[in-house]
Amino acid sequence: MPVHQGCAQASEGYAHNWLPYHVVSAEAGGSAGLPCDIDSELADEPVLVRWFRFTNSSDGAPFYILDDVQRRGIWNANHDISVDFAGRAYFSALSSPASLQLSRLGPADAGRYLCSVSFHSGEVRTHNVSLRVGGMCQLASSQYLVEARFMFQVYSNGDICLMNVVSASVPVLTDGEGSILASTIGPYYIGHNLRINCIVEKGLPTPSIVWKHNGVPIVDANASEGSDDRSSTNKYRVIARPRTEGAHSILNIGRLGRDELRATFSCETSNEISEQPLETAITIDLILPPLTVEVEHGGVSYTAGAQAEFRCRVTGSRPFPVVTWLLATRKLEAFFSHVSDEDDGNTTVSTLLLTMSPVENGQKLICRVINHQLPGSTWEDSVELNIIHPPVVFLRGIGGQDTLDAHVVSQSQDVTLECTITANPPATRVFWTLNDRLLEDNAVMRNSTLSATTTIGKPMRFQTTRLTLRNATASQHNGRYNCDVTNPLGSVRSNDLDLRVRYPPRCHPSVDKVYRYGASSKGSTKTIPTLAIRCHMDADPVDRLRFTWIAYNTSGSREWHVFHPSTYQVLNETTSLLSYRPSSMNEETTIECWANNTVYVNNSTKGPEPCVFHVEQYGVPPTLEGCQVINQAQSWFSLECDSLRELDDKSKEFYVLELYNADNGQLLVNVTSDEPAFQVTDLPDATECIAQVFAVNDKGRSDPSRVIIQAISPPSKLLTSGRHRFTQ
Repeated sequence: MPVHQGCAQASEGYAHNWLPYHVVSAEAGGSAGLPCDIDSELADEPVLVRWFRFTNSSDGAPFYILDDVQRRGIWNANHDISVDFAGRAYFSALSSPASLQLSRLGPADAGRYLCSVSFHSGEVRTHNVSLRVGGMCQLASSQYLVEARFMFQVYSNGDICLMNVVSASVPVLTDGEGSILASTIGPYYIGHNLRINCIVEKGLPTPSIVWKHNGVPIVDANASEGSDDRSSTNKYRVIARPRTEGAHSILNIGRLGRDELRATFSCETSNEISEQPLETAITIDLILPPLTVEVEHGGVSYTAGAQAEFRCRVTGSRPFPVVTWLLATRKLEAFFSHVSDEDDGNTTVSTLLLTMSPVENGQKLICRVINHQLPGSTWEDSVELNIIHPPVVFLRGIGGQDTLDAHVVSQSQDVTLECTITANPPATRVFWTLNDRLLEDNAVMRNSTLSATTTIGKPMRFQTTRLTLRNATASQHNGRYNCDVTNPLGSVRSNDLDLRVRYPPRCHPSVDKVYRYGASSKGSTKTIPTLAIRCHMDADPVDRLRFTWIAYNTSGSREWHVFHPSTYQVLNETTSLLSYRPSSMNEETTIECWANNTVYVNNSTKGPEPCVFHVEQYGVPPTLEGCQVINQAQSWFSLECDSLRELDDKSKEFYVLELYNADNGQLLVNVTSDEPAFQVTDLPDATECIAQVFAVNDKGRSDPSRVIIQAISPPSKLLTSGRHRFTQ
């Protein structure tokens, strides 16, 4: 039975037509040198070298040409190489004889080659080479026998083919684009379809390929050579590809899921002569959204002013997420963050230390999570803060035509004061005070000037109380307002609200209302004096008061008269002085002093009040008013009366005090004074007295004004005064 070594006959050569040839054997995937002698015994120089290949499809054209060899030499000559041999064929003169070096040989490269050398002298020399590549035998059956370093395969005609065996090479993993994969690949999004190629470039007999997932072989019942059925519902699909040498297998992974994170996929290969399987593995990295976001906290409620710890635990996100704390819309800074890797991603814990404030009660504390590899998506969890605190109170004014920013209103305006309360637990009591005096919501207040309205919601965190002042006046409503609020944690007083009620001018109580005149004599002529009538106004505001004086005669025509500004002067912001001279001795005139300021006055509000003065002829003085004891001891007392009259000549009027025993009516003391003020001493012990005070002029004396002087027993020092009912 003929035996072929390397799938070529053992003889060195044989005649084929007219060309001798050399036999060169090589292994698939290896390299070979095809000899071509370019030396000449006549010292002739080669100028052109061409290589031809004889195949059934050959067109007779050279596939490798060296041109201009004589002038430029082998290395620098023009090398023209066909596409089939580009990158794996070059002509070398380093060996003897020179040779065409071929690499990465395959069975398709086997065949006959012809080298043609043209010399400068015109000589042409040819060399015929037969290239044999291992594995080129055509088998009649798949039976073969591996013995030592050779594999015996049987031809259909009974001949034996002896080939060199090759161990399986290390598998190479590539992606669908042909890029080599190594170590960790990705990261990929969830749902991505992944294709991995396993290529074993060498191996005779043909290597087997086994895919493994985390070390466990992948069994695909649908696997078939050449199949590419991507519509299969299997998670993993294995597809075998034909290859002239080595082996090629494809693993399709449909819709990557969280289970594939850090999963190892390996390609294991071996053949009959491999000492042990060779394996190349890759690990898959994924981009994963968080599995859970949870705010962990230590209690149901918190105390204002205390510090509380919150933790936001995020699991399953890859890469690790960015955690942001928000209180309502305000961003907070985390105290500490920690990231730990887990099998399904990682766990991120962000810790927040927050000092509780009453204003944050009821607000949401939010942990918001983003993964920069998943733009446009956020995950969050929140907790509503229940902060226990005493009342927080703010008092302000609302309503009315005038702004209450400065807490200024106009007379007769309705004013509402609002006490805004934040309290948890809710407020249980609300009180209003004016200048520290407690205001009560009673019938008197509602029917007169004050109305207090209190609204307290039981579960509500925000409570509003209001105090309404009806027809505000300065005398009753000016002052400092507060609302006092109580809940189970304490009582709190609000800020001060100083209310100022502006009002139009009105006559000051201290103004003298009666002016009397008498004639003075100069020789035989009597002259009527000029009276200086002083008008003093009470107003708010007092700046830019405008005064007007008018008069009407009550004893005659009763005609009105408006005084020209030249007849009066403005002494200060609130005082005007009128110079007035009666026209006759028997004139009785009423004079009014009016003033206006900037306070708005309409038909429903009370306008300015004038000072009304009565000018009359000097006569018997009127009864003194306002007489009262201003100081008293056991044996003495001081008494004063009001002096509200303006006289042209005060020397003509004096004042008398008569002191009587209250029990028997006996006159005890008679005192005269130029002013309606007296000091009486040497009082009888333990005796109640009655003082009668008169004003006296040359026309007579006034009716008495009576004051009871009560007896004082030691150690009492003070005594109240009052009017006595008896008459003398």
